[in-house]
Amino acid sequence: MIGTGLKERGRYNTEDCRRVDHITIEQVIVVHVLRGKGTEDDLARPVKKYFNSEGEFLFEYDPCYEGESIIMPSLSSHQK
Repeated sequence: MIGTGLKERGRYNTEDCRRVDHITIEQVIVVHVLRGKGTEDDLARPVKKYFNSEGEFLFEYDPCYEGESIIMPSLSSHQK
């Protein structure tokens, strides 16, 4: 079982979910950008932006918002 192998390598934590229903490998484009001015109010930090294979923006991970929801685009507008 895939969950057992991942748990042995420390990548799967059964406490994170009640059960694994489905696992897929998806291809995405990950763009690493530098965001922020480097000031106390606007820290410079690496941000990862995720796009699908057609170049449509999916979501981004900004470490300044760690512990909060991942920033998602609105359903009415997609960024490229």
